Amino acid sequence: MTSFFRDEEAFDALGKVLDNIIKQAEQSRSIRIWVPACATGEEAYTIAIMLAERLGATLRGFDVKIFATDINELNLDIARQGVYIDAAVENLSPAILSTYFDLESNKYRIKKWVRDMCMFAKHDLVKDPSFLRMNLVSCRNLMIYLNNHLQDQLVNNFHYALTPGGYLFLGKSESIGSMGDKLFDYVDKTNKLYKRKSGAVSYGRFSSALASGITNTAQHLKNTNNPTPAHRIEGKVFSALIESFAPPSIQLSDQFQPIKYFGDISPYLKINPGKANFDIVSLSHPQIQTEVRALINRASRGDQDKIDHIVRFKFPDNVTSTVNISVQRVVDNISDTQAYIMSFNRIVENPVVSTDNSPKASADVGVVEELEEELQRTRDHLQAVVEELETSNEELQALNEELQASTEELQASNEELETTNEELQATNEELTTVNDELQAKSILLTDSNETLVNIQRSLDMGLIVVDTDHRVARFTPQAVRLFGILPDDVGHKLTKLPRHIDVPDFEKLLDNVIQTGSAVRRELESKGEKYLMNISPYRRDQGIISGAVLTFTETTKLSKSIDHASFVEAMLNEVGKLIAEGVMILAPGFSKILHVSQRLEQITMRNSDVLLRDSETFLDIVDHGDRERVANHYKDRETQGWDITYKIKRRDGSIVKVHDVAKREEVDAHEEDIITSIIRVVD
Repeated sequence: MTSFFRDEEAFDALGKVLDNIIKQAEQSRSIRIWVPACATGEEAYTIAIMLAERLGATLRGFDVKIFATDINELNLDIARQGVYIDAAVENLSPAILSTYFDLESNKYRIKKWVRDMCMFAKHDLVKDPSFLRMNLVSCRNLMIYLNNHLQDQLVNNFHYALTPGGYLFLGKSESIGSMGDKLFDYVDKTNKLYKRKSGAVSYGRFSSALASGITNTAQHLKNTNNPTPAHRIEGKVFSALIESFAPPSIQLSDQFQPIKYFGDISPYLKINPGKANFDIVSLSHPQIQTEVRALINRASRGDQDKIDHIVRFKFPDNVTSTVNISVQRVVDNISDTQAYIMSFNRIVENPVVSTDNSPKASADVGVVEELEEELQRTRDHLQAVVEELETSNEELQALNEELQASTEELQASNEELETTNEELQATNEELTTVNDELQAKSILLTDSNETLVNIQRSLDMGLIVVDTDHRVARFTPQAVRLFGILPDDVGHKLTKLPRHIDVPDFEKLLDNVIQTGSAVRRELESKGEKYLMNISPYRRDQGIISGAVLTFTETTKLSKSIDHASFVEAMLNEVGKLIAEGVMILAPGFSKILHVSQRLEQITMRNSDVLLRDSETFLDIVDHGDRERVANHYKDRETQGWDITYKIKRRDGSIVKVHDVAKREEVDAHEEDIITSIIRVVD
C-alpha cells in the first residue's frame, strides 16, 4: 500500500474488527498485529492511527505491538523514518494530519509516539517462520503475485500465526482459496475480512518444495508466455507423430493421477456419477479396472521399469479386440522425480484362413486356441493378483504390529516437539524483529543526544531540566554560577542543592508549573547581577507533563540600559517644564515620536500617550490648509530640519498659530539620527 487509508471502504470494515479486538484485549491489555509485506510502512501506520483513535487516552494502558515486515531493506529504512510526501497523505483529514504528523520542510513525519507502536524488520514469508499469537494479520495485495500452492501455504501459515478468534485482512483481489474455507470463517466477504476457526488445525511449516515455488512459477510463466512460431510448429509436429505412430497413452504422476493425455484414450476411460475421484483406477473403464489396479500395484513396488498385461476389450463399436496395457516408469535423476506412462496398444488380429474341406473344424480350432490363450492370461493375472495380495498382507500385518507398539508415544512426542520448535522459531523471529527495532532506535537516540549536547553547549544562558520530583536531568555550565550543581548531582533534587541566588517559594513555583502547565517568569538579583528566570512545563509527544525546564538569562546590562533610558526621560520632562516652548523628539520620516514634553501637551491639549502611540495623531490636529505642507516636512527622511509656521486645532475647538523649528541630530546611542522640534505659540 503506497498511501494511507487507500481503500476507505475496506478500512471502515477493518475498524469494526479493531473494535472487537480491543474488547478481546480488555483482560490481557495486549494487542499484537502482523503486517507482512509492509513496503514503506503506510499500512502499518494506518492501523496504528486507527487503534489510537479508538483507544484515545487509554492507549497508554495497552501493550500495542505492530510487527511490520518486508524483504526489502530500502523500504524498511523509509518506513522506520516515517517521513512522507504530500501524495501519500492526501486522503487524510486536517485533524488526522495535525494529531499524528509533524510538518517538516513540505513533508510529513509520523509522530514519535505513533512510530513507537510499530516495529519494522526484515522477514521472508517463504523462508522464515511466522509470528505467533497475533490478533490480526493484514496482508494486502501480495498473494495475487503467487501461485496457488504458495497461496494455500500462506493461508495455512497465517491461520497458525493467529490466536483463537484472530482476524485475517486481505486485498480485494485476493481470496483464501478452497483450503482457507476449512481454516477461516467469513466476516466481510466484500472487503476480504476473515476470522480464524478455532477447531481447525494448521502447521507453521513450509515444505521443501515451497521455497522453490516462486522460482518455478516464474520460470513456468517465462517458458509459456509468447511462444514463437517455431515452437508452435514444433508442437504441431509432435502431436502429429503421437497420433500416427504412438499408441493412446496417459502421463501419470507419482501418485498415479493423470497429468496429460496422448492420442484418443476415450474408449479406455469412463467417468462414473458420484463423488469425483481422479486416480487412474477410478477413471478406467470397468472392463479393465481390475487389470489397471494390478498393474499400478506392481509398478508402485518398483521391481520393474515396464510392466505389460494383455486383455480382451470390447470397444464402443461392439468389436472385441486384444489390447496390451503397459505401464512404464520415467525417472529424472537430476531432480530425483518420477512419472509413469500408461499405454493402450490395440493388437491387430489376423483372420483364420479356412479350407474348403474342413471349414468348421478350422473355426473350432481357432476358437479353442483363443479361449485357451485367454484362460491362460486370466490364470496368470489371478496368480499375480494373489501373490500381490499375499505379499501386501504380510507386509501390512508386520508393519501394523510395529506401529501399534510405538504410535501413541511417537505421536505425542512428535506433536510436543513440533509445537515447541515452532514456538521457539516464532519467539526467535520476534526477538530478531525487536532487536532490529532497538538498533535503529539506538542510532536515532545517539544522534538526537549528540544534537542536544551541542545545543546545550551553544546556549549562552543557564538551563536546568528537572522531572516531576524536581530531580535534575540535564544542565548547562552557565547554571553552575547560580546553583551548586556538579556532574554527579544528576538525579538529585534541585531544591535540595545549594543556591547562589535567592528564589522565593522556589519549590512551590516548580510544583505549580508541573501541575498547571502554566509558565512562570521572575526577575532575580544576585551579587549585583540581575537575571530573568523562566520556568516552563516539559511536555512529551502526547502533551503529558513530565517535568519542567528552567532558564536563567542575565539581564544586568539590559537593566542598566532601561534605568538610563528612564533617567533621560525624567530629565527631559523636567527640562520641558522649565521652558515656554513645547519639545517633540521624533525619528526621521516621522515613523514614530520618541518624546513629548509637558508644555507641548498643554499647547496641543493632547496627552503624550496618545501622540507616542500613533505619530499620525499629531498631523491630524494640524489645520487642514497646512496639513499637507507640514506632513511633507515631517515625513521627509532626508530632511536636516525645518522652520515653518502653521495652525493647529486644539481639543477645546480653538485654533492657535505655532512656529515650529526643527533640527536633525546624530546620537551615538541610536542606530539612526533623531529630529528635535521646538514648537511655540505665535501671538
